[in-house]
Amino acid sequence: SSGINAEYGNRGGYRNWYGGQRTDFNIYSPWKCDGQFMTLEVIKTSSEIVLKNSGNILYTKELGSRDGNCYKKTSEVRTQVWEYNGELSLAMVSKNDAIIDDNTDNERDVDWKSFSLMNQLTIPVNPRPEETYFVRFPCSDSIWFKLFLDGESEQNSHIELFSRTRGNIYCNRGGYQTWYGGERTDFNIRSSWKCDGQF
Repeated sequence: SSGINAEYGNRGGYRNWYGGQRTDFNIYSPWKCDGQFMTLEVIKTSSEIVLKNSGNILYTKELGSRDGNCYKKTSEVRTQVWEYNGELSLAMVSKNDAIIDDNTDNERDVDWKSFSLMNQLTIPVNPRPEETYFVRFPCSDSIWFKLFLDGESEQNSHIELFSRTRGNIYCNRGGYQTWYGGERTDFNIRSSWKCDGQF
């Protein structure tokens, strides 16, 4: 995958967690400050989740058969903040939009929604094949927040940043599931089936 490798290094790799699978990762790429703010871009499709900052890839998680609900489309976004008294902002854009106009380098008219430790957001969204979310926070601050991506009346996934160098991606119903004294491996089938006559 692009960016850094999550399977090696301190606090890296896959962990079973609350009925799903959590992938811990480290960010080694430097962040870029655009004026007063830094912006995290989250791009999610049925095959991968990509984290970027100013076009630079921070981390890529490729989704496989054991990543549970992560491949599912999002119908609701929620936020959560820990140990930070400042304010962050969330924006959601369509696939062909950008928050910066490439011709002028000026910020487009984006509907930023503020959230904080005491003011969490819950926003319905229209499910789409490629989802793009932006989280903006002051350059001078250290942040710890989580972005929940929900769908079909349950959590699909979350993206959590503990700092600018460490975070995790959680896939609900992912990984190996314990079941009736044994181990159950949940998987998703995305290929189409072929009918041989009547069967």
